[in-house]
Amino acid sequence: MPAQKRTATPAHVPGPDRALTDWDRLRTLLALRRGGTLSAAARSLGVDHTTVARRLDSLERDLDTPLFTRTPDGFTP
Repeated sequence: MPAQKRTATPAHVPGPDRALTDWDRLRTLLALRRGGTLSAAARSLGVDHTTVARRLDSLERDLDTPLFTRTPDGFTP
């Protein structure tokens, strides 16, 4: 029986495939949805708010779509 081909997407590959396999960015997306602000998401993840912003920007860039609306009160989906 031939060996199965692995289909994991390497971290250096841009685009939707990477966006959906990068668990840190998906956890960040969920934390931001739950917390509503960069600071709340950062606290729940144990990272700096700039890390949350960077991960969100990266995910939105790879998916080529905004995931949240930024308001003075935080982020809304």
